[in-house]
Amino acid sequence: MRLVCPSIFAPYHMSHELEWLVSDAFCLTGRIACQERIHNPGDNMREGEAEKQFKALQQEIALAGEELEALRRNQRAMTDALRLEVETLLRCLKRLHPEFEECFAAVRAEVAQEINPEAV
Repeated sequence: MRLVCPSIFAPYHMSHELEWLVSDAFCLTGRIACQERIHNPGDNMREGEAEKQFKALQQEIALAGEELEALRRNQRAMTDALRLEVETLLRCLKRLHPEFEECFAAVRAEVAQEINPEAV
């Protein structure tokens, strides 16, 4: 499409085609400012690039969210496995040593007091 520029050549009575040719040449080289632009491919290219970058960022955010969710699931699974192991160990110790339960309660209260006295 053709750029629409002010006609500064009217006093010289040029032909319409020559006027547009000279006017376009000045507009394209940046020697005069164009008042209106019907179509500017540079803006569309910038918009297209911005859209691509925006979509790429959206994809990165979505992937990061999926990775975070996978990490949470893995952490929950590891925590559940650890709880299972601790409970198994406690039950084994209770079976092997009947006095373990009383000793464990006393040591637990002592440790809780040392580590976090406000929680007790």
